[in-house]
Amino acid sequence: LSNESLYNEFIMTRLRTSAGIPLDHLSTIDKDYCLDQAKQHLLAGRLNLAEENLKLTRDGIFTSNDIISDLMK
Repeated sequence: LSNESLYNEFIMTRLRTSAGIPLDHLSTIDKDYCLDQAKQHLLAGRLNLAEENLKLTRDGIFTSNDIISDLMK
């Protein structure tokens, strides 16, 4: 798989878990991209960033497919 495909698979599978996305598992470029795409969802309260993990909030669970789509490349 390409790096882009690996990133997308990682985002799609990890965001659906209670642990969320461990940002320290991403390259610097991918981490910056992910956080940039996540800004709107963080501000709207659909995502939470704590201890280098990006997680869905209770409100975010209901729109998780849209959030995942936004975070993908």
